[in-house]
Amino acid sequence: MRKPAYSLAQTLIPVCILISVIAVLTAKCVKFGNEQAYVSQLQIAYQQMTEAYMTTSNLYGNPTFWNLSDKNPKESGYRILLALSYATPGMKVFQKECNIEYEHSGLDGKIPASFTSDRIKKNYSQAVFGKNLHLYATVLSQQCDIEYGTSKPLQNVCGEIIVDLNGENKPNIFGKDTYLFYVTSNGIVPSGLNEDFTNSFTKGCNLINSQGYGCTAWVLMNKNLDYLSCSNLSWDKTSCK
Repeated sequence: MRKPAYSLAQTLIPVCILISVIAVLTAKCVKFGNEQAYVSQLQIAYQQMTEAYMTTSNLYGNPTFWNLSDKNPKESGYRILLALSYATPGMKVFQKECNIEYEHSGLDGKIPASFTSDRIKKNYSQAVFGKNLHLYATVLSQQCDIEYGTSKPLQNVCGEIIVDLNGENKPNIFGKDTYLFYVTSNGIVPSGLNEDFTNSFTKGCNLINSQGYGCTAWVLMNKNLDYLSCSNLSWDKTSCK
């Protein structure tokens, strides 16, 4: 008895299903790989800034001795970056305007009002380290007495540093390739810590209505960007799994 022959359509159906499954898995692997690259790059940037801060502080004291002035945040931002560059060979700090200009959006897809191109030019100084790492710094208080949270470092904030991990390359989005750090009299502190009431993870790191300012500590401590995929995360639930 002759076995029934499979039609071309019957043969192609499982092949198409297999191709679709492979495409989905490949996309997930690429996404995971990109996110893990951001995690690694952020860890390296944080380590470099921390080591530079400690070296400079041991030589010249903490930022209250760096001749900062909240009346001139851009010039003082330059002083912060210059102080960090003493212990970071290869960091180029721009005293005047940098030719590289581009905006960063929040996780909600909007350009944060506090980080438009005009505000960057007015209040932030810029540095470039390596091929892609860009730093933006500004000063909030020359006395380092701004309170952003309940822990001691967060009650002694001097200024802010924005870290763009891949420079002009996209996506240029806070919480993806761009992250916020605080310069304090006690060290460089990532935003979004559990003690941070100014840029908390809960309110400052979600896709619905967040600028993404509160994602930094999460990425460093939990080593993932799962907040891009699920919305029920907290410091008690640190992954989508």
